[in-house]
Amino acid sequence: FSFADSTRPQKDVIPPGACWLQTEVAAFLPEKNSIKLANGQTITYDSLVVSMGLKNDYEKIPGLKEALADPKCPVGSIYAGDYAEKTKRVMGA
Repeated sequence: FSFADSTRPQKDVIPPGACWLQTEVAAFLPEKNSIKLANGQTITYDSLVVSMGLKNDYEKIPGLKEALADPKCPVGSIYAGDYAEKTKRVMGA
């Protein structure tokens, strides 16, 4: 299967009844079962799941972007669609 076949928009995998807040948290207030958002809004919760997300910063490793871009180099990453197909090929999958 292709990379496109194995991806879905994040909004499509959020469980029913869950509230997906795409913003920054300024403060965690566990004693009040609440969080304060960067915009000043306070949200209360019964259960809280925090996802830190992922930021690819390939420039931090010298030569990595060039290695990922080189189709003959066996360096791959599954964390970006641009490189996932190459990684699949390199792994012989």
